[in-house]
Amino acid sequence: MARPPSTLADRAAWTQRETVTTDGSGWWASGFADSVDATTGAIVLDANMSADITTKHGDSVLVKNQSMLTLKILGGPGTGQTRLVTGWDSATRMLTLESPLDGHFTPGNAENNGSILTIVGSFGAKTIVGNTFNWTEVVQWYSNTLGGVIADNTFTDCNVLNGGNVGNASVGAYGACYNGPGPVWYTEFYGNTQVRSDGISLLDQPHVNSKTGNQNDCPVYSGIYVRWSVLRRNSISGISLAQSQEKRCGSVSNSNRNSTDLLSEHNVVECPEGGTTINPNGYGRNWTDIQCLHCVTRP
Repeated sequence: MARPPSTLADRAAWTQRETVTTDGSGWWASGFADSVDATTGAIVLDANMSADITTKHGDSVLVKNQSMLTLKILGGPGTGQTRLVTGWDSATRMLTLESPLDGHFTPGNAENNGSILTIVGSFGAKTIVGNTFNWTEVVQWYSNTLGGVIADNTFTDCNVLNGGNVGNASVGAYGACYNGPGPVWYTEFYGNTQVRSDGISLLDQPHVNSKTGNQNDCPVYSGIYVRWSVLRRNSISGISLAQSQEKRCGSVSNSNRNSTDLLSEHNVVECPEGGTTINPNGYGRNWTDIQCLHCVTRP
């Protein structure tokens, strides 16, 4: 995939011109569960989460569900579990699932450490593998992503500036409160080669909706949105044209010290003399900082 070569006069082409991107599939409801049926695994949603479905969106999609919606545990006990929704009864507030959540799932509310739930549009795992990108912009996982691999791609002269992407990077993941919770889970960036491009970045951004902020779209959860990501054996060299004036080299970076379960290893960053990198393991921060739980960097 290629675009015509750019100059500094073409900087507008380096902002919000996503070359390959997913997009948040949309929020349906979020909240807590009151109870779980021990026999079927169906869960009874609390009144507030049920009201999100009924009054904001309508019950028909869940009643007639054809694997269109997915339940996720965003936080609290059982974080990371997902199940397809198979049915909904608004009268009883009973949500049925393809299979029961495991024993870590805990009904309850925030005060008693109940599992934080959300229902979003369904989406599948994705791969972007073995491509060549010349003079393009960002290649990214943007919001709701469950299993994504970007591997063995070559990026040459891929310039990126701030705006609608993963923080000045040519490749990355963007987890956010974006029209509802948009977590990015279980991703890998492996064996990519970048020459005069802008690196790989994980961006965890709770607040993106300028009209409603975080409260209306993500009323019970404000992050963490990027978890369980591996960045391994990537090679990054040179300075992109977009960063030539600041002489900022591409790197492997993480924007949020509160992200969890990140692994960066065996990446090679070559910065020309006179250039500067933002910590190639953590965007100015060490991933092993106490606030970055289960985060590891290795040469």
